[in-house]
Amino acid sequence: MEKDKGNLRSISAILIVFVTLIIGIALIADISSLTNKSTSLTSYTETIDLSSARLAGGTINETYDYILTNAVYSSWRADISDCLVETVSYTNQTGAVVVADTDYTFTSTTAVFNVLNTESMNDAASNTTAVTYNYCDDNYQSGWGATVLKLVPGFFALALLGAALFFLTDRFKDSGVF
Repeated sequence: MEKDKGNLRSISAILIVFVTLIIGIALIADISSLTNKSTSLTSYTETIDLSSARLAGGTINETYDYILTNAVYSSWRADISDCLVETVSYTNQTGAVVVADTDYTFTSTTAVFNVLNTESMNDAASNTTAVTYNYCDDNYQSGWGATVLKLVPGFFALALLGAALFFLTDRFKDSGVF
């Protein structure tokens, strides 16, 4: 009878450890995903309509300013060098990538984008163009905060492993395996 209770305790301990590991593994995936999201820049493609910058005859008004929506810096983003949108990828109406300082200019400190009056930008058949860039999301973490966040999933996995080993060795000691 005492031996049956010991076996039952060992089996229940193994089941508890198994369920804990399954839940822990599911949580590690979520923790890792959230950590990656808060320590990585977010890629964004913004559509720009050139019709407001078109002059009579289809040429481009080079002084017309477009401000990129997510590249505008709030006070906390201005202090983080990672958050400065320095490069953008710009495609014209036909989908061809155009050249910085030849077909467009971008001022990173103000997030102002100007289209230049060049042949590749004067396709009057369509006014829709696209700008792709990386920016800091509202929950972006940098510096030591990002370093600590990146360590969390690993330490969580080590804690799960340690708890599983502790329970299993404790149960196996009681049943006489060790």
